[in-house]
Amino acid sequence: MAKLTVIDWRALAALGLGIPYAALWLAEARATGIGLTDSVPGWVDRWSEAVQGVMSSGDLTFPIWFVALVLLLGGAGLAIEPAIRDPAERRYPLVNLVVALGMFAAFAFAAWTVGTDYYAA
Repeated sequence: MAKLTVIDWRALAALGLGIPYAALWLAEARATGIGLTDSVPGWVDRWSEAVQGVMSSGDLTFPIWFVALVLLLGGAGLAIEPAIRDPAERRYPLVNLVVALGMFAAFAFAAWTVGTDYYAA
């Protein structure tokens, strides 16, 4: 019988794999001025400037986004792993399922955005 739990360590690890995507989103938001206020901590500015500096040449933009997408998909798989085990060992941690769903949604949105930007240009 499957059991319902609250959280598993894989949810936190999955969120860690989502950090590169968050950094890219943050750098893009700071560059365009969309979605962020002026009152962000100093480390946010330093981080977004570093990411923008790496991506400013344009040569590494697609590979960096590709790695971020792979990490998002891997994080979603890691978070949902307890729910897709053998039936005898299966558990359903609620936070893990929410994290996995969020990461799958972020992956779909980012893949759509990057794909349309890459192929439309």
